[in-house]
Amino acid sequence: MSTQASSSKASPAYFSPDNDDFDDAELYDSDDNKFDDWVEEEENKPCLSLFGPEKMFESLEAALEDTKKNTGVDLGALCSMLELDFYDRMRLVNFLRKQRPTPDVVAGLTGREPFFSDDAYLIPAIEDDPLLHMPQDDAWSDDDDTVPKPASAAAPSSSQSIDPSRELRRANRAIRSLQQQLSQARQDLVDYKGIVNKTLGVSDVKQWVEMKTGGEGGREDPQYFDAYEDVADDANLEI
Repeated sequence: MSTQASSSKASPAYFSPDNDDFDDAELYDSDDNKFDDWVEEEENKPCLSLFGPEKMFESLEAALEDTKKNTGVDLGALCSMLELDFYDRMRLVNFLRKQRPTPDVVAGLTGREPFFSDDAYLIPAIEDDPLLHMPQDDAWSDDDDTVPKPASAAAPSSSQSIDPSRELRRANRAIRSLQQQLSQARQDLVDYKGIVNKTLGVSDVKQWVEMKTGGEGGREDPQYFDAYEDVADDANLEI
């Protein structure tokens, strides 16, 4: 699906999953190798429910699991089925937050709805919404694991020996592939925030809200959320 903002970028050569000569020490010494903590931090942020009465969950995973259990909507599976790219996912999340459609409407999405081509839905409906950091299911898969194996090769027999060096190379490729995917995801988020900031004409959404509310109040203040409602209007956008 085409978008006005492209998320494709050339990855550094040392992230290549096929480069077996890559120095693992360099991988683990780089700042990007702290991605485990980064992912855990994002996934453990409180997350607002998607449907029905507003309810705050302790984490993104809890919110998605509750949505799947009680409404039958698997948001990750839906994004994969519709083959949504990064920006389409952002539009979908902000559409859900802004319009609050029913589960039946969401389950019936085809990917051809007008909001998927409307950049107004790139503007966050909720500041730092954990749903905007929702991982892509296909981003964490290893190509080696997606190739079907014959039943006879599913598990080695006791008489077959496992080549440790081959398994190590495969594990290293998987690690580098995950690292590459995370690096791209983090860059996508930076680009996304840049698009929003450029559209609003301020350094960040939070600054804009503080300007509208006089820096007073908080999430419990209705004026706080009213300010977000005015973001698109001040940017001459229609949501």
